[in-house]
Amino acid sequence: MARPGIEYIDVEEAIETLVRAEKRVPTIRRLRDYLGQGSDTTLSKHLNTWKSEKALAALSDEPTLTPPSSSRMMKHLEQAWSEMTKANQEKMQKVLADKEKVIQLQANDIAQARAQYQELQETNALLQSKCDDYQVAQLRHETAFGELTAQHDTLRGQYGQAIEANTQLEATTKKILHRFEQQYEQTIASLRKKEEQLMVNNQDQMSQLMKQTETERHRQMVRIDELMVQRDKLKETLCQREQQITGLEQVNQQLKLNESTLQNALKQGDKQIENYRAIREDFAQRDKMILSQNNKISEQLGRSCHEFQAMTEKLDGLQARLNKSKKAEV
Repeated sequence: MARPGIEYIDVEEAIETLVRAEKRVPTIRRLRDYLGQGSDTTLSKHLNTWKSEKALAALSDEPTLTPPSSSRMMKHLEQAWSEMTKANQEKMQKVLADKEKVIQLQANDIAQARAQYQELQETNALLQSKCDDYQVAQLRHETAFGELTAQHDTLRGQYGQAIEANTQLEATTKKILHRFEQQYEQTIASLRKKEEQLMVNNQDQMSQLMKQTETERHRQMVRIDELMVQRDKLKETLCQREQQITGLEQVNQQLKLNESTLQNALKQGDKQIENYRAIREDFAQRDKMILSQNNKISEQLGRSCHEFQAMTEKLDGLQARLNKSKKAEV
């Protein structure tokens, strides 16, 4: 359909200027450059009309010593029409062959793009599956980390209780030893006083007192032995407590190492998630590029179909004109 402002008379004037003034063969590109506007369909239609009129005018301007017969005119018209039809058919076949090649290439590009798109979808699904697996593993690690943290807190509480019990045991031991030392010193002092009094008063009484003193000393020594046994037991209990504390400290160190390892694993997992997200964004951009290429190919196919339809309409117009010319001659 012609644009507003482009008429046949404008094209005819441009052709006359190109042929007479510039001595150049009129083409669609030269006409567009001269006029500054106009579509291929409009310019081609007006150019073909001008050529048809020019051919008819050339036939009518032949030397006419004898009036041309209708059969001769029909022969010239049929020859011109045959040459024009043959040229248009060759041009149409060439254009159709080129369009078929372009369409085949575009179809191959579309098939390749679809295959790439399918491959990208499969890769994206695989990455999504791996990401889901990693999220499940990360959830398991977080659960295990929570359980280890709870165990760590429990052991830390037990460690504090053991330290407190050890402190109380040491305080109790010190009190018992201090009390024993005081009692021992008081007993020795009392025995010494009694011994001195007995030595002054009577030798017999002194010997009895000596016996009593020995007896009392023996009882005190037995008491001391018992206290020493208790002290050894307390020391043994204290050693066991210290071993338990050492074991708890080792467990605490192991828990700290496990906590550090889990934190490193979580950091690596976060990095892998970021990498998966970057890959998914890259695939999304590739999908957009493929969709854009498909749209461009579809637009090119549409334009090719439009050009083919225009050329078909052009041939139909020429056929109609030839039929009109034949009817007019008849």
